[in-house]
Amino acid sequence: MLELPLVKGDPFHHVMEAILDLSDVAHVVCTTRGLNLLAVDTKHLAIVSLLFPAEDFKGYTCDEYISIGIPIRDLVNAIRCGDDKDTITLKVGEENFGTITLSFVSPEKNTVDYEFRLVDAKLERFRLPDRHFLRSKYQGSVKMPSVEFRRICKCLSNFGDEYGVISVTDEDLTYFAKGTDGDVYVEYKQQEEDTTIFKIDVREPVRLAFNPKYLNTFAKVFTLSGQVKLFLSKTHPLMVECKIGQKGRIRCFVAPKVEPEFQGEEEKKEAQKEEVINVGKMESDTDANKNKKRKRKLTDD
Repeated sequence: MLELPLVKGDPFHHVMEAILDLSDVAHVVCTTRGLNLLAVDTKHLAIVSLLFPAEDFKGYTCDEYISIGIPIRDLVNAIRCGDDKDTITLKVGEENFGTITLSFVSPEKNTVDYEFRLVDAKLERFRLPDRHFLRSKYQGSVKMPSVEFRRICKCLSNFGDEYGVISVTDEDLTYFAKGTDGDVYVEYKQQEEDTTIFKIDVREPVRLAFNPKYLNTFAKVFTLSGQVKLFLSKTHPLMVECKIGQKGRIRCFVAPKVEPEFQGEEEKKEAQKEEVINVGKMESDTDANKNKKRKRKLTDD
């Protein structure tokens, strides 16, 4: 049995709203220790991963391992119908394991229940980078205010939502986006006197091309935290992370794009094929036993 208390506008709701146009299904794994959510876009170019320990949910109940596929749009539409003062609970019962119930209780104790069928989709599990992988395979990281990050992402997306570049050295961080009618260029300098707000840490310079529209989508979620951290690699997906709650975190991955001006025609074709599977460097595999009840510990990468 699973009971997940929610509040309209809480981090879980924010994530659902942000990935509404990214994926149709959120793959959720719940255990006694907390909740893991994973959503992948249809082209496998972007992944969002959410970890919520049980202590971050007041009243969280899960007495066994549960793996389910939640229809994102149905869930978001139901939450939008609720009032800000309603108490919301997401439930998966033992009697009818094929459905989820979203229950709303008003301050006057009036109730509204929405019931959805769980999505019977192939559940893919991605082996996401742990701390050791990030230290060994990623050449640079940047910590910055989440408000600034969202402003930059919105700016880049407005100019060109297909092609952008992030470049980082030990002295500065630059963003670039190329649009049909113009380009935008943003530069941040490392400030030695205050590294708590903006900090660059690189072993070697990194330049990474990406699709700005994915970062603009994810940036809405990162305002839940005061800071975001970017991890950059020449050969692996861009990762953006923020902390939420006491021990929770959100991680978003975006596959690198090809930089056309530096590619020959044959190289370009091969690189475009590789682009689709770049996120797959995190080694996806099929969970053949999804939705079976079994004990498993929830681990935080």
